[in-house]
This record gives sequence, C-alpha cells and structure tokens, in this order.
Amino acid sequence: MKYFKKNNGFTGIDIALAVLIITIFMSVITSLYINLYTSNVEILRREQALGYAISILEKTDELYYNEVNNETFKVIEESNGEKSIAGIDIARGYDVNINIETYKPEDGDIDVVKTINLTLSYEVGNKQRSIDFTKIKEKENIIVPNVPDVDSEMVPVKYDSNNNLIKTTSTDKNWYNYLNKKWPMAVMKSDITNNGTIIGPATIYIWIPKFAYNGNNVEFIYGSGNRTVDKNGNLVDISSGYVVPSEFSNDKSGIWINSSEIDTNNASKILNSSVYGPIEI
Repeated sequence: MKYFKKNNGFTGIDIALAVLIITIFMSVITSLYINLYTSNVEILRREQALGYAISILEKTDELYYNEVNNETFKVIEESNGEKSIAGIDIARGYDVNINIETYKPEDGDIDVVKTINLTLSYEVGNKQRSIDFTKIKEKENIIVPNVPDVDSEMVPVKYDSNNNLIKTTSTDKNWYNYLNKKWPMAVMKSDITNNGTIIGPATIYIWIPKFAYNGNNVEFIYGSGNRTVDKNGNLVDISSGYVVPSEFSNDKSGIWINSSEIDTNNASKILNSSVYGPIEI
C-alpha cells in the first residue's frame, strides 16, 4: 500500500520560519546599509573638513607674518548657522577652532616663528569627529629695495676697479649698493660674447626699485604693493604724505630704464636727488 503526502500548502510553522528568516536578513541588510551610509557620509564630511583646513592654511601662507594672528582668523558666526574665518565660508555642521601663538624661546624674547593649531570638527551618526592640524609660520626675510627682476635676455654687469664694464651675476653682493649710490646695471644678452666680453658700445639698463617719496625723502616699497618695512622688519603702510611715482604700476616691483634716461625719467630723477644719489656709473 502506498502513502501519499498531502499537499495542502504552507503550514503556520513554515510561514513563521519564513518570516523569521526574512526578518533576520532584513536586519542584516539594514545594518549593512546603515554602516555603508555612515561610512560614505563620514568620507564626504571628512573630505569637506580637509578642504576647509587646506583653504585656511593656504590663507596663512598668503598673508604676511604680522598679519597671521588670532584676530585675523577669528571665527565669525552667521545668523543662518554658517561660519566664516578670514573670508572663508564654513557650512553648517562644521566647527572651527584655531589658535595662533608666537613661539618664545627660553633664552630670549624673539618673535620670528608662530605656531598655528587648527581643529575641524563635525558629526557623523551622532558621533563627534575631528581633524587636527599644526603648521609653522616663519617671519619673512623681507628685502628692500626690491631685488632686480632680471629676465632671461638680460645679463647683470658692473664696473671693476679699472672702470671696465664686466659681466657679473645677480647673486654678486658687489653688484649694487644703494647706500653707496651704486645702482644695479644690466645689458642685453646679445651684447655679451661667448667668453663674457661686453660688446661696445652696449646699451646699459638701470634698475629702479619701487619706492614712495615725500620731497627728497624716499621709502623703498616691498614687492609690488604699497607697503614698506620698518626697522624691526615688519611690513607697514608707507608714511603719511608719501606717494608712489606713476611709473610704477601695481604689478611691478621696479622698472628698468635706459641709462640715458636717468635725468629724464621721473622716478629716476626723484631717486637720484635723494640720499641714494647721485648715481655712480
């Protein structure tokens, strides 16, 4: 005699087991999804935080040493919950903390190095995350008058002890000295032979560094801006009443003129009538 199994569909136990299995899988899948989502959010927020940090630290590179301080990098709270620091906008959900301190050695009171401590904080899944950065800002070796801008077609020259015009280099410390009324000179490369001899008569060019003046008083300007350097090596505004000759545009740290223009070029005439002149050629 054969026995046949009844095929009456799923039993209650079958359904319960199926629901249990589905619930377990859904729990696992949901957990995996949440973990994946949280990881993606953390990556995105960390990248955004890194972007803010890079922008802030790059800003400290753009500014001069005496401009990098806690007042310049004060965090400003906006009414919409956003923040800004040194002109850099920070979105809601991010906190910025920056502290700038001057390094003080034990054996002296020297202000030449600052330590910048920066922290970017944000939340992911109700958990606080933060990234810390430390950067050193060194005081610039500010040089005035501005170093001559010698392009690839020019060659620095000077007079030797026999009053002969000879080829030199831009690193030659005896190339020029404004205090001794000796200004930088150069000729075109085409006026120099392969062995360094100067083909005469060569046209001599004179470098006039950017400066401001008041009468016969002159203040050399650092770079192409409108500020000078005080006796402590700090970058400061030019003195009241001083003006910059029109020959210097805002993007120039100085100009080259033909030596024949010394008495006709306005900037050259002003500098030549100051304590730095008359020029010795």
